[in-house]
Amino acid sequence: MRAIIIPGNSKLGTPPTIAELDRLYTAQGSGHAMFDDKELRLVGCAGTKLAPLKVRRWIEVDRIQRREILDLVKEQGSPVWILPEPVEKNTFGALRYDALAAVLTSAGRLFIIQPQEFAHGSFAFRIREHDPLGLGQVDGDRSDNK
Repeated sequence: MRAIIIPGNSKLGTPPTIAELDRLYTAQGSGHAMFDDKELRLVGCAGTKLAPLKVRRWIEVDRIQRREILDLVKEQGSPVWILPEPVEKNTFGALRYDALAAVLTSAGRLFIIQPQEFAHGSFAFRIREHDPLGLGQVDGDRSDNK
């Protein structure tokens, strides 16, 4: 999964519409999600859906079967995930977010993402594919991921 950062000085509306963001994504030719630093939100493009997870740790996500997360995204997923309030500052002054979200691309790839903000206001996201081999699925069929 590749992300596109929307610069704070972009000429998009405030807040940018999904259509504007989708055009930006298409013009740049890469990415499944874009981070809007004006509104602190992650926006899925070209059919990508996002859904917040109830678990807060990576080890907890690993215990959830792929099918369960796919069902959650299909039922409750949205093209927009607004970052929750940060929970604390660490000793370096960076904000820590106690949140994870599932990201399902239009190609059926499932990712888990976690926001992190550094002391100087820049953002980073920890991203990894969830169960890429489909080992958590009982039937092993990945054809219905879309």
